[in-house]
Amino acid sequence: MNGNMDLKQKLLEEGIEANPGPSKEKGTEKSKKILIEIGNVSHLGNNSDLIIKRACQYFLGQEHSTLPKDRADTKAMFKDWQIHMSNLDPEADTNLAGVFMMNKVNKKVITPKVRAPSLIPINGEGGCQLYALEVDKTSIS
Repeated sequence: MNGNMDLKQKLLEEGIEANPGPSKEKGTEKSKKILIEIGNVSHLGNNSDLIIKRACQYFLGQEHSTLPKDRADTKAMFKDWQIHMSNLDPEADTNLAGVFMMNKVNKKVITPKVRAPSLIPINGEGGCQLYALEVDKTSIS
């Protein structure tokens, strides 16, 4: 450990701190920083109040557990976000799985065409969805 770095900072950098979260600095157009968070939310609608407060520009998650009939209501909870949700696990008896991507940059969530033959039948089903994000005007990742 660098002698100039205190223990809390070291734990934050390594992700060991109990709730490290993002730094207070938010990405800005001038800084060219993009904050992306990834999480298992257990249920997107039930945890919306926690996610809305996040400082990220992009949030990728799993376990949205939202039935198709409830998706409009769930999306309405996130009025400042663009959201795409995959289907739930078609083999499960309960509202299981579902991945999603949300962004606060007022751009439609990008769902590229899948080219890998092995991914084509499962893309958008249960726990698999191909997403991309526009890093800048010339780059999509």
